[in-house]
Amino acid sequence: MNKVPEHLLDVVTVGNAFEIVWRKVPDQSIDMIFCDPVWQNVNDYAWVGNIARRVLKVGGNCIVQSCSEYLFDHERAMSDPGLVRYPVLIETLTGLRTFWKYRVQQAYKPYLWYARVQADKPKARAGSMVPDAYKAGPITKHQHPWQDNLAFFAYYIAKLTDPGDVVLDPFCGTGTVAAACTMLGRHFVTCEIEESTAQTARDNLKQCDVMLPELAALEPVSAPVLTRAQKQKALAEQLGLL
Repeated sequence: MNKVPEHLLDVVTVGNAFEIVWRKVPDQSIDMIFCDPVWQNVNDYAWVGNIARRVLKVGGNCIVQSCSEYLFDHERAMSDPGLVRYPVLIETLTGLRTFWKYRVQQAYKPYLWYARVQADKPKARAGSMVPDAYKAGPITKHQHPWQDNLAFFAYYIAKLTDPGDVVLDPFCGTGTVAAACTMLGRHFVTCEIEESTAQTARDNLKQCDVMLPELAALEPVSAPVLTRAQKQKALAEQLGLL
């Protein structure tokens, strides 16, 4: 299995992701892609789809934030025979956006979810159950206009990867995906084109040395499936009842 160069791991690399990832990240070296491109740049989604087909390991996941206005454009742009699309993930938030003209308040953000598949098994899907919606709570935009909710990213990284896996975020921003990876013991590869924003991400990562207990308790899909009795016993132990 190919490995990502050490100098790209667990650092915020300043530069154009289109060049850095395409030239320096080897084929089938990434376990998961999790990112938020600029919605209006539909070509960015086509690029992510091409990158996913090349750098993802077989069985790896690619989750990309979309929006209601461009959802179908993004889906068409990412359509690829090497990827199979899962149901759309939904992040539910509080007061995300209001369309006054239509008297509608949007309270969710959609994410396109793909997986890298084997050529001879294009419909194969493995793993335990993962919910397709997550209630993320109030929006936080104090550092960046496109800042996202840490808990949402951490939840799906915890469920869809194992400790030591590598997660790629080509569009770093203030480092939400990188922070989630650090807390969960995953490696990350990320790029940010603006030095000032990259420095904000680095500063945020300095505060992420300790894994959140509630995240550590999540079971990745590759973990053994526990029986109901085993789960009840584990919960009772956590609550100090045993």
